[in-house]
Amino acid sequence: MVAAPVDLPHGGPVMAWVPPPMNCYKVNWEVYNDSATKMWTAGILIRDHGGHVLAAQCVHVQYHPRGVHPKFYGCVQALMFALEMSFAEIIVEGPTFQPLETLKNRPSGPTIGDSWLEEIWVLIQKFRRCSLSSVPQRSVRVLGC
Repeated sequence: MVAAPVDLPHGGPVMAWVPPPMNCYKVNWEVYNDSATKMWTAGILIRDHGGHVLAAQCVHVQYHPRGVHPKFYGCVQALMFALEMSFAEIIVEGPTFQPLETLKNRPSGPTIGDSWLEEIWVLIQKFRRCSLSSVPQRSVRVLGC
């Protein structure tokens, strides 16, 4: 289970964060477009089973080719950050993104998007344990970048 619904007094249900198993870490990430500056930012939080934030990072999404969604970059940044911080067993939880849901084997293809998927696949192989999951857009917006 990735997230559980919680009813709040102000209205509809919101998904609550569900901790990872012991000795595993949850890497939450999101990309955000600032309408004033037109800049994309990727926000990343790494938490333990107790919900404690062990690492956090906000990075500007560098130029991405036309037609390539910044979510590719956000996912790559989340994986690279977890590697840099030496987390070996992770659950990567980010926004719903269709290309990631088809990532079972090493992708190969002629498009730039295929190259980004291959990069994500290669990064995943560097972890002892890594799984990808997605959560509804509204529940990830806690990163505060």
